[in-house]
Amino acid sequence: MTRLLAALVLCAASLHALAQPYPAKPIKLVVGYPPGGSGDFLSRLAADELGKELGVPVVVENKPGAAGNIAHEFVARSSPDGYTVLNAAPMAVNRALYQHLTYDPDKDFAAVTRIATGPTLVCVNNSVPVKDLRELIAYAKQNPGKLFHASAGAGSAPHLAAVLFESVAGVKFTHVQFKGGGPATQSLLAGDTQVNFATAPTVMGFVRAGRIRALAVSSGHASPAVPGIPGAEEAGLPGYDFTFWFGLFVPAGTPAAASRRPTCATKSRCREWMRRPRRRPRRSTPRSRGRPAIGRSWCATPARRWIDLPPVTQWLLVANVAIYLLEGTGMLPAEAFALWPPGGFESRFEPWQLVTYSFLHANTAHIFFNMLALYMFGGEIERLFGSRFYTQYYFAAVISAALCHLVVTALLGAPQVPMVGASGGIYGLLLAYGIYFPHRRVILLFPPIPMPARVFVFGFAAIELLLGITQTAAGVAHFAHLGGMLGGWLMIQYRRRGFPFRM
Repeated sequence: MTRLLAALVLCAASLHALAQPYPAKPIKLVVGYPPGGSGDFLSRLAADELGKELGVPVVVENKPGAAGNIAHEFVARSSPDGYTVLNAAPMAVNRALYQHLTYDPDKDFAAVTRIATGPTLVCVNNSVPVKDLRELIAYAKQNPGKLFHASAGAGSAPHLAAVLFESVAGVKFTHVQFKGGGPATQSLLAGDTQVNFATAPTVMGFVRAGRIRALAVSSGHASPAVPGIPGAEEAGLPGYDFTFWFGLFVPAGTPAAASRRPTCATKSRCREWMRRPRRRPRRSTPRSRGRPAIGRSWCATPARRWIDLPPVTQWLLVANVAIYLLEGTGMLPAEAFALWPPGGFESRFEPWQLVTYSFLHANTAHIFFNMLALYMFGGEIERLFGSRFYTQYYFAAVISAALCHLVVTALLGAPQVPMVGASGGIYGLLLAYGIYFPHRRVILLFPPIPMPARVFVFGFAAIELLLGITQTAAGVAHFAHLGGMLGGWLMIQYRRRGFPFRM
């Protein structure tokens, strides 16, 4: 009888708990960094605002270490009741940085909303003899490995921003890890480290006080969140673009109602903050994205960046493969495009036919080269330009190659050669890669010699010019390739300065 009564009491208590509206008790907001950094600052800001909106206390709990992995594991193993929330930067990249994660970034968490996003700042200690980004790059090249850069840990936003900077600029720093942005900034102030790719909320007070110098923001152009500091492209480093974000997560299996309330509360508070500019977070943009499907997409994007190709590059690769297979089986004879007048490869083409034929025709050597170049260079350029401008850029190079081909054949009286348009588009991509990623290492197949992308691309251009001059009939194709580079160069000037023509 006693056991029966105890069971009934337990069931009644459980039903009462289930009937309680969420939230019914304080919420714990866990952050993987110590006080003093942007993660802690944004967590306390979010806790204050969410507490006002939800009507219960939201308590921040710091669990620093291992670039946030200690906090990630703690929340992943917590009860999925909505009362333990994680504030974290991108977790998906940790798969590439740590061999043995004790949690799965995709399966162990449910994304609630993103609360802030912004660029990092390239900061230096006042003792470093540089005044701008160009001087920093030159100084780092003269002193490889002698500049120490502080980060909030392996995989943190400052660390990833520094790694990308090293890759694009062709320099090398010595990495010094700390448990968070606050200790990293203190080391920069003390002069123990010389460079810090810091999140803006962590260092803007010291920048305004003149204790450290901010040379640029890590986005391509200046950010309205940090006025007066140039963007990386404007400061002399095109191709460098890095932003960080922080988002709220709950353990997988958390009821939808428990994750929906923080989402709605965050969106409501963000709208109010955007109406009151003076109260925006220090140099970060409040941001809320609340639908679960969208949350999963922005969580996974950093991990997919170097795996998945952007859409236009994918379509170009598919088109090249499909046309190669159709030609190989005889279902798409090359002569089908030689419509005016008939005669196959040596016929004279109308300009529109030449562009179409040049884009579609392929043979084994060209299909391999085109696919390899698209895979190696096209995806990076599309991520840099965006799909729309990338499409315009590619076809501008195709058309420029075809027009250059027409002019050269008219001047030399040589027969027209197919394939120049598609190859011209590829050469346009090579030029963009050499300009925007000049220090990336590229390996030639024969012989396998690694070299900077700038040397690779402009060496290619010199070879094309030499072959074009020494060969009359076949040389028109080499001039067409240079025409593709010319078209790409004009488009880059348009993107940088805005020529007086419209797309």
